[in-house]
Amino acid sequence: MGKKQILNLLGISGALLIFPGMVLADGETALNGADTAWILTSTALVLFMTLPGLALFYGGLLAGVFSSVSLGVFSGYGYADGIGSMGGQIYVQLIGIFATVAFTAVVTWGLLKTVDALVGLRVSEEQEIEGLDLVLHEERGYNL
Repeated sequence: MGKKQILNLLGISGALLIFPGMVLADGETALNGADTAWILTSTALVLFMTLPGLALFYGGLLAGVFSSVSLGVFSGYGYADGIGSMGGQIYVQLIGIFATVAFTAVVTWGLLKTVDALVGLRVSEEQEIEGLDLVLHEERGYNL
C-alpha cells in the first residue's frame, strides 16, 4: 500500500467519523473546527498505535524464525543458548510478547486506579441522567 493510498484511507476514515455528527448537529454548530481537528487527530492516533502494535507483535514472533541459521540469505546468528529448534525459539518469543502485554495491562490498570482516586473516571449519576452534552459542554447534542 502506497503513501497516497494510506493518506486517502485516513481521510475517508476521518470523514466517516465526522459527517454523522455534522448531520445531527443543529444550526451554526454543525461544523466546529476544534471538534473536527480532535476527531481527525484521535483517529490518526488510533491508527498509528494499532499498526505498530501489530508490527511489533509479529516482528517479535518472527524473530524466532529468522534467528535460524538454515534460512540461506535470511539466516540469523542462531538460537539462544539451550534452545535447539525454531519452535523453541518461537516459544521464548511468545513468552516475551505475553509478558509485555501483561506488564502493559498491569501498569494501565494502576494508572487508571490512580486517576480514579485523584479526579475520578466517571461523572455522577445525576450528570449522566441530565446528559453529558448539557453538563460538560453546555449545549444540546441531539434534538430528537
